[in-house]
Parts: sequence; C-alpha cells; structure tokens
Amino acid sequence: MTFKITATNSLEFIYKNHSYRVFKPKTKGQNLKALTKVFQHCECMLSHYSKVLVARIELSTQSYSTNNQMFLKFIKKQLSVLTKQYNCKVSYICARERNTSSNHHYHLAVLLSGHKIKHSSKLTHQLKHAWESKGLGSASFVKHPYYLMQRGNKLTIEPALYRLSYLTKLATKETDIKA
Repeated sequence: MTFKITATNSLEFIYKNHSYRVFKPKTKGQNLKALTKVFQHCECMLSHYSKVLVARIELSTQSYSTNNQMFLKFIKKQLSVLTKQYNCKVSYICARERNTSSNHHYHLAVLLSGHKIKHSSKLTHQLKHAWESKGLGSASFVKHPYYLMQRGNKLTIEPALYRLSYLTKLATKETDIKA
C-alpha cells in the first residue's frame, strides 16, 4: 500500500510558479524559509542527476545535548563514506526535534544519484549500523523510506517533497537553544 497525499493532510506551496502539495502540520504550521531551502536543495541535486534517491531514517540520541556536534561529526563521516562507496555527490536534509522525551532525535534524509542506487535498504541499514555501533543512540526505519525523483517528472518529485516537508514543521522544534 502506498502513501496517499490528500487535501486533509496537505496544503499548497508555490515554488517557482509551480504548486506542490506539502505536509500540513496539525499545529504551529510550517517554517516556510526551511521549506524553500528543501525545495532548493532537491532542485540542486536534480541539476546534478536526472534521478535522485531520497532515503529517510530516524536517529535518536542516547543523551541530550545543547549542540549538534556529535551529529555533525557523524554525518560528515557518513557523507565521505557514501561518496566514495557510490562515487557520486551525496547530501542530506535533517531536522532536530524534541517532543516529550528528555532526549532529542534527528529526522534524516540522504540524497544521492538514483543512477548509482535503486533502493534505500542497504543505505539505511548502513546508517543504522554506523549510528548504533558508535554508541550514539538508536536508529529506526520509517514507513515509505525512499523516493526516486526524476528530473522534470512532477509525479515523482512531489511525493518526495511532501515527505521532506515534514521536516520543516514548527511543532516539536527546539526554538530556545542554539542547536
């Protein structure tokens, strides 16, 4: 069963004179500046590759931190490893959140050439192993973990952008710290 974008779970967002359906938060709305950056990031990746794979995973921390140094060190290393492994440009989009837990977690999306990788399973398992083996916390897989965007094909781009727009919701974001 595939995920359905409907009028009740989405809202219209205009980017470069095109209308896209994006995630509709139940409270607090969207960070429109961050949402625009997500669109720009995807557009940039699609300028490099006619197919871009978007893979999602959740990374929960073992303890709370007021900064992202641990995550930044981890992602920098993983981008280096993945760039060499797949011989292509690899980038990411990430959101840090904290709801009712004492710890925070990261919603992570990794983007790379869809010509080099067709499915996210190996990639997400690799990220999960790297995160957990370093003792940084736990990683979990998400439903519908990957999308394959094809340049010029809105039917493949819009579902990926919808999924990535979830990362720009204002609810559960920590606004009182400099992380």
